[in-house]
Amino acid sequence: MKHAVRILQPLLSEYPDHPGIAHYLIHASDAPGMAQEGLEAARRYAQIAPAAPHALHMPSHIFTRLGLWQEDIQSNLASKAAAERAHAGAENRLHAMEFLEYAYVQIGHDDEARAIIAEARKIPESEVDPRYGNYYPIVQTRFRTLYAIETHDWTGAARIEPTASRGDDGRWLALLAHAVAAGHLKDRNLAKTTLRQAEDLVARRNEGKPLPRSGTPEAGFLDEISAWKYFADGDVQNAIRLLRPIAGRESRIGKGELDLPVREVIAEMLLLSGESTEALEQYQDSLKTDPNRFNALLGAGKAAAQLGRLDLARGYFQQLLTNCMGATGPAMGELQHARSLIASAGSLMGQPIGSR
Repeated sequence: MKHAVRILQPLLSEYPDHPGIAHYLIHASDAPGMAQEGLEAARRYAQIAPAAPHALHMPSHIFTRLGLWQEDIQSNLASKAAAERAHAGAENRLHAMEFLEYAYVQIGHDDEARAIIAEARKIPESEVDPRYGNYYPIVQTRFRTLYAIETHDWTGAARIEPTASRGDDGRWLALLAHAVAAGHLKDRNLAKTTLRQAEDLVARRNEGKPLPRSGTPEAGFLDEISAWKYFADGDVQNAIRLLRPIAGRESRIGKGELDLPVREVIAEMLLLSGESTEALEQYQDSLKTDPNRFNALLGAGKAAAQLGRLDLARGYFQQLLTNCMGATGPAMGELQHARSLIASAGSLMGQPIGSR
């Protein structure tokens, strides 16, 4: 990928209006530590092909990696509108809406994210190009699981069912939501049932072959489910042991753009277990690869506050509040908590407190 970027960047300078160069440069830069290399191409691409839904969406891959949420939102609003004007397959519109929902929850615009889910529900599967096969049930399930997990609606996450399909499409997303909910609710029965269902799902996909070995890339899904079962059982050490190899891979090659960063999951488990020092370290590492995420900034601020590092906590909370101007819905409760902690930190440090 680095070699591809070295080839493509001079070509973009020489041919700034070439859509193919910009497109491939964005793909080549779509990884941790490299996204900055694709930022110029991302900002140019929409100008090169302003009527093409996919061209308008592509820059958001870079914006999402860099946590540039307002640019991400504008990119996907433009892509969605172009798809609607062109009467293109609904997969174009739905894909832009996936990224929109993710960006909205990162800036605390939860009502807007819910509106995306409601709008998506009205789009019939018949409008999706048949070549995209199982995309419709997966994306419809993702809308609901993403919102429940990102907004910490554990009761809702535990009840999610995949959108109906002819196979197991979307089932893995619903099972992940159940596992995360079971861990937070300390629901051992749900955790056990979810792990058994996940193992059955993987066995069906592998046509009866042995389950993949824990710690390998092929076992990532099952390892995450198992980790949440350990957490529900109170075994934090083994939960984190399973997650560390996944987090390491994501640090090298990146997570799926709309996935929950596994290093942030580790940080949250540590924070919930009272391990504030290591939690803060993990949140800080997660923010390097996936910057400006709502829950990572909030968690890092909480961990720093618990450690008495009030200036650091205040910085994380201020960044979160700056990102979340005009927030709506459930996020407002967490943001009020952040404002209160900023006020407490400022009072303890004898510094003036700004208001929003």
